[in-house]
Amino acid sequence: MMALKIAVQMDPIESIKVHGDSTFVLMLAAQARGHSLYTYQPHDMYSEGQELRARVTAVTVHDNINHHVTKQDTEIVDLSNMDVVLMRQDPPFDMNYLTYTYLLENIHPRTLVINPPNTVRDCPEKLFVTHFAQHMPDTRICYTLDHCEAFFDLHQDVILKPLYAHGGNDILHATNKDSLVSAYSHITEKHPMPLMIQAFIEKVSEGDKRIIFINGEVAGAINRVPEKGNILSNLVQGGSAEATQLSEKDIAICDTLSPILKQKELMLVGIDVIDGFLTEINVTSPTGLWHINQLYDKNTGAMFWDAVEQKLSNK
Repeated sequence: MMALKIAVQMDPIESIKVHGDSTFVLMLAAQARGHSLYTYQPHDMYSEGQELRARVTAVTVHDNINHHVTKQDTEIVDLSNMDVVLMRQDPPFDMNYLTYTYLLENIHPRTLVINPPNTVRDCPEKLFVTHFAQHMPDTRICYTLDHCEAFFDLHQDVILKPLYAHGGNDILHATNKDSLVSAYSHITEKHPMPLMIQAFIEKVSEGDKRIIFINGEVAGAINRVPEKGNILSNLVQGGSAEATQLSEKDIAICDTLSPILKQKELMLVGIDVIDGFLTEINVTSPTGLWHINQLYDKNTGAMFWDAVEQKLSNK
């Protein structure tokens, strides 16, 4: 495979956590193969007619927490001249995010955008997952407090989640009606739209498995264990990563998802599984690659680019 030109649509590269960031894992692996890297933030992108341009900066990355990036020239380029665009900015999954997916459709699939912009738009993580209700805890998507209260009456212990946030932000636990009303008010004031309410899974204290798929195949998994007294296992919320094995229930979930992820051409996906229950499917900017590499001595970045290069060679 000849050297590729890869543009990475991401949050500011200066602020990433080198030892932990999955985008950085992918960039290091691409550079190791001789591919050229360019970064830009979503707001650096603009269109004229069907031409899509961005102000990009050529970069060299270093696996060094004290000096992880060297910036080179900044220029405005036609993104259709790139071989690959990685869409890796964090949510919130709002109208800005959706707009960027529409813009990127001007170049995909002529330029390979990962994950495909139309599929990212059609598969928000807390809604896409409801297509697989047979593997989920009891879940309701609703807007009004009375619908939440009716669901609470069934379970007496629930989790409320905004649909389009990320990183565990504004996920709240309710064990009585007062805490339910408080959680509902907090979330709907910040996110005035339907929310997810879900039966609480007590074994979350034992961990939340993040399982990574590359081109529809399981590439690895970690168990994210929350801090004592916390229900949130996200690594950015203080959770810690440990090695894990997939249970029979986990494998059944993966077997269900694998062909659908391939059909939708989702090249990089992270799913969350608690006690054998599927809770989320992350297609925007899944994390966990660095921790899988460290815990199992794997190279998930190389696995990813193997899959990308194979896909490009089949075009």
